[in-house]
Amino acid sequence: MKLATSLTENMETAKSLLPIGTSFDIITRELLLGKSRACLLGINGMCKTEVLQRIFSDLQNPLYMENNVVEQLQLYMQARIGYAQVQLEQDWDNLLRQLLSGPVLLLVDGFDQALVLDVRSYPARGISEPDAEPVVRGARDGFVETMLFNANLIRRRIRSPRLTFRLCSVGTDSKTDVALAYVDDLADACVFLMNHYSGNETVNLGTGEELTIRELAELVAKVTGFAGEIRWDASKPDGTPRKLLDVSKLERLGWRYKTELEDGIRLAYEDFLKNPMRAER
Repeated sequence: MKLATSLTENMETAKSLLPIGTSFDIITRELLLGKSRACLLGINGMCKTEVLQRIFSDLQNPLYMENNVVEQLQLYMQARIGYAQVQLEQDWDNLLRQLLSGPVLLLVDGFDQALVLDVRSYPARGISEPDAEPVVRGARDGFVETMLFNANLIRRRIRSPRLTFRLCSVGTDSKTDVALAYVDDLADACVFLMNHYSGNETVNLGTGEELTIRELAELVAKVTGFAGEIRWDASKPDGTPRKLLDVSKLERLGWRYKTELEDGIRLAYEDFLKNPMRAER
């Protein structure tokens, strides 16, 4: 599907293809380039703010306008945006792919092409783990970074226009944004222990099984359909050689996990696709 020359029509198309106004990380900004109407679309947190600010300040130059209106988009692009990678694109599929990869789109009224500004800044998660429940992973996984940062991390991997991040808050007075972790087997084990254990000793909850980081990465790639190359940086130091809980006490009490790792990863992936980051009461 191609862009129209009408900015209004293009924005209506964008709203039909993207959760604009619903997903908090998709941002739009209406602009006036002289008298020419324009609109900027981008992913909040995946753009270099300082570069965007410079672009905003430079776009108003009247050198390539006639009667204060943008007439030649190609010349306007070449003259005003020389410090970022820029290209013209008119196909909506390509524009969506670009937008969800990080670049910013600039739509100008009167043109059936959009400027694709590559000012992306990819987020990256550190190697440290949260202090609480470091081995708990799964659907509705608990994250320790900011909500926007985590949204960026997920969108960087799942570049689907259906992916929506809806802001929610809980509490009558505080209106606090929260993220709750929910893992079936962990909850089941907690309920089991409350009903069958009253001792003072620590009871480890886990599977009692282990696998290497390589095996885990290959398993995640299999579940998500990732067909690219997994590269290993041998210059980085190794982490803890083993993280294996002794769950024999729990098994003697009569409880054993039910969800295999591959099934758990698939459930988590499907949960992100359907409801990526929600705060529940």
